[in-house]
Amino acid sequence: MFRLRLTAAAALALVLVLPATALAATFDVGGTVTDKGGAPVAGAEITVLVQGTDTILSTLSDENGAWALQVDADPGAVLEVNGTGPGTTSEPDNDGCVTTTTGSGQVLATLPAEGPADPVTLALDKELSGIVCTETAAPEAPAAPAAPAAPAEPGITPPATDTLPTTARSATGNATVLLVGGLAAFIGLTVAFTTTRRPRRRVVASRATRRRS
Repeated sequence: MFRLRLTAAAALALVLVLPATALAATFDVGGTVTDKGGAPVAGAEITVLVQGTDTILSTLSDENGAWALQVDADPGAVLEVNGTGPGTTSEPDNDGCVTTTTGSGQVLATLPAEGPADPVTLALDKELSGIVCTETAAPEAPAAPAAPAAPAEPGITPPATDTLPTTARSATGNATVLLVGGLAAFIGLTVAFTTTRRPRRRVVASRATRRRS
């Protein structure tokens, strides 16, 4: 009884797995790669991606531009075929820069439900370019030294704003001189007058004394 149940379970599992296994198949996918002018490209990198899966395969084209791959996928699956050709490099220009140009292209292919896959023609009709400059720019010439500045000439110091004008000083000085001179003259006259009158008083006194005697 146990063996019978085990056999039935194995048969059921085989039935469930069989449709998926029967749908999967191995396809020989290949074709040629050309440039935008239609000439075959040798050494181009071909990458095949099965959409909806993580299957990615790659190969290189031969000297005739032919390539071939074996892809495990379901019939009707869509293949994304990408190609990148070898780059061409130009001569350095006046600035020492070179330009590298690479052809690229992409095409979609569908696997048939029955029979072999059709050849895929991939044209590298797009160009990817990049510029690389290897030489460094010439150093800039050093700037000429600046001429020394001329010494500044001594200027005239302007008069202070808080001093009195010259005319005011002269007037003040003259008034002071006059005042001092007048005071000196007054003192001199006073002294002279006092000195002149004193001897007269003495003479009068002596005369009065003589008369009394």
